[in-house]
Amino acid sequence: MAGQTPWQTTGPFFHFALPWKGGADLTGDSELGARADLAAPGHDVLTQQNWEGADLRNIVERALSPFTAPRREFDVDGPVIRLLPKSALAIAMAVHELATNAAKYGALSNGSGRVSVHWTIAERDEEHLQIVWTETGGPKVAAPSRKGFGSRLIERGLAGQLGGEAVIDYRETGVVCRILAPLGTIAGSVPDILS
Repeated sequence: MAGQTPWQTTGPFFHFALPWKGGADLTGDSELGARADLAAPGHDVLTQQNWEGADLRNIVERALSPFTAPRREFDVDGPVIRLLPKSALAIAMAVHELATNAAKYGALSNGSGRVSVHWTIAERDEEHLQIVWTETGGPKVAAPSRKGFGSRLIERGLAGQLGGEAVIDYRETGVVCRILAPLGTIAGSVPDILS
């Protein structure tokens, strides 16, 4: 997939690759092209499920799988939630991006850090899925001087794809990312919707 040029395609990947208007420069060697593999874990899980939807735990664990190593710790927990394909891809890309940054700069960069990914159903005016990514035990964190591709992908793109919100908090003790999305628009499976 890395040798392909996703900015020249017109299928579902193209729609997903542009999660916000004006969000990416699709000419030449864009950063999006360099990170085209972000969607691979989500595609793998959805392919196994005939593109009908995917279990959130399966999506998170698959997105984290390239980062598992003997001294890297993950805590993944939450209720069973089946996501629609579009939502599954969006979350897989966000988790992979957060893990990439944790491996480069955060809790996964020093061999003693830990990442927790927990989700719950939060009650608001309607039920919402709340996912919280928390890094601990890594080097001290400082907010970046500018928002990079990954931050924009998560805070704008993911929020737009899920119809919710996503906020990254650069705490000194570790990055915390909170994602909130209306459960009714992101959960289910394609056959359920069509019947």
